[in-house]
Amino acid sequence: MRRLTIGICIAAGLIGCAPAAPREDMNSIAERYVKLVLKVGQHDKDFVDAYYGDPAWKPAGAALSLTELTGEAGLLRKQTSEARPGPSDDELRQILEIAMRVPDHGKLAPWRFVIVRKDQREQFAQLVRSALQEEVPGAGHAHHEKADQFARQGEALVVVLSTPVREHKIPVWEQELSAGAAAMSLLHAAHAFGYVGGWLTGWEAYSPKITAAFAQPGERIAGFVYLGSPGRELEERPRPDPAEIVRNWDPPSN
Repeated sequence: MRRLTIGICIAAGLIGCAPAAPREDMNSIAERYVKLVLKVGQHDKDFVDAYYGDPAWKPAGAALSLTELTGEAGLLRKQTSEARPGPSDDELRQILEIAMRVPDHGKLAPWRFVIVRKDQREQFAQLVRSALQEEVPGAGHAHHEKADQFARQGEALVVVLSTPVREHKIPVWEQELSAGAAAMSLLHAAHAFGYVGGWLTGWEAYSPKITAAFAQPGERIAGFVYLGSPGRELEERPRPDPAEIVRNWDPPSN
């Protein structure tokens, strides 16, 4: 069996040496993971190379059967998938600080981030439902279900705004590109912290009612960025063929 060294940091997709403390439920799951690994070590002395954690976590008594260990591992996997944590407040602050480090001609910072807290999701859902009535008069049950899903998905939600300084010499187009770069950097930062993210627009990003709830006059919603942990196995979306996208420059003949 593969040998493991277990110390202060557990590299198991459960907890890590991140700057902010993990949520309490994930701490509990991580503890059970360590104890499970130590129990497996009772069957193979080479499975755990060294352990420097709490002595109380070491198993006492007879070793569990392989069937019992398999059942315990299955339960732990289920609990891990159900926990699906999102970034802590401190992690989100760091993610947004990273997102601000983008090309910004003129140092205008022509973008803003609006955090919709978890306890505000019901209010956001009500806003989306209200705007839906204006966008799709007579919207049916399926429309409302989809709108509710849009408002409640993910563990964290950041609304990215494009806020160009229109009277400035820097073209608005360049400022809008900077806002897009900020949204993309936000996703990259979240992924670097071990989370997944989605950048969505849809009719919600263009709804006057929803836009007015987040933006000042002259500002636009660049996207709704949802962050969290995957609720299902991730799927790769179709990507373009590089041969059709990339070409070498042909200088003009005159």
